Amino acid sequence: MTAFLFLLPTGLRRLLFTTSTSSTTTHNHHLFRSEPWYFSDPRFKTLDLYSLLLFLPLASFSESFLFFSSSDPSLRFSFLRQSLLLLLFWLLLLLILLRDAFPSFLPLHDSLLFLFASFAFSIEYFLIATPFETSGPAPRMYHFWGNLNLVCIGSCLILSFRPTALFADVALSLGLVLKANWALQVGLSLYTEGFAPVGCGYRPPAPPGKCELDEDLSRAVALVDLLFVGHVMVVVVVFLMVFWMFGRGRSHPRSSSLSSIPMFEIE
Repeated sequence: MTAFLFLLPTGLRRLLFTTSTSSTTTHNHHLFRSEPWYFSDPRFKTLDLYSLLLFLPLASFSESFLFFSSSDPSLRFSFLRQSLLLLLFWLLLLLILLRDAFPSFLPLHDSLLFLFASFAFSIEYFLIATPFETSGPAPRMYHFWGNLNLVCIGSCLILSFRPTALFADVALSLGLVLKANWALQVGLSLYTEGFAPVGCGYRPPAPPGKCELDEDLSRAVALVDLLFVGHVMVVVVVFLMVFWMFGRGRSHPRSSSLSSIPMFEIE
């Protein structure tokens, strides 16, 4: 749930800014330049960044508390992983804010920030890939989560060397939104009884998602594949609709109030 609350607003915000920017540079792609964070003007519109800087350390502390209080080994590993990752991404956001507020004090280039983001996603990928006691559909779900991390890693690496790569910025935005949705799906499917696949519910002290029969396991894995395809289709359809709306607003300025707003003010 913590990953969902962190990644969804970040991904949606980036997707909206990227889409609005790309719709204005359709015929001049060289004018596009990606940024680690798309700041708004005036600054109070960047309230989501300040909120994340405030709540991410609190969320990390709560995950650490759950780590020390839980007796389930698989849950303890999950809580510790989430706590470390939250602190790492909080540090990334802090560097972005300090660089923007004090450019002479902290002259960090965008390329370095994208490299740091790629490093953070790499740490998350290896933590997810670390084997721990699990069974059922969990390995398949974490496999898809790892693939989404690879998309974010590759996109950040490309943007660190080529900030004008529009396709990489779009891939990063879609990857963040997909990671948010899939993180919620993983939490519901593995750690709740009501949303778990039939025969593969969460029954402590058994590993999360443990299936009773081989038939239940096969059905659960097939359901996971279907759910992931559904998530991808929904996110892609939303992106195409948003892109069409911005493009339509630019081609019909009189019928869209967004066309009269400067690009950096659209949220």
